[in-house]
Amino acid sequence: MWKSSNPLMRYEAELIEEAGVELDGRHMLRFIPIELEQQLAEAELEFASMSGHESEAEIALTVFRCITTDGGYEFRIADQRYRPTNEPQ
Repeated sequence: MWKSSNPLMRYEAELIEEAGVELDGRHMLRFIPIELEQQLAEAELEFASMSGHESEAEIALTVFRCITTDGGYEFRIADQRYRPTNEPQ
């Protein structure tokens, strides 16, 4: 479930409404398998550590893209942004 309003939330709602699903007074929830959630979390942290960020607490945003493969699909990181550090420059 989206926690705050953003362009992706509105886009997702438009797609669902175009499919004929009424959303007024309802909450949208998305469920993903725990294995996929763990796979994405591991990839997210591995990508961050390659940029010198060792903790997931330092990650502000990760954008994944889905690539089709011969065996189905694969998620890759398209972009990642980090929280500002409080260290003096």
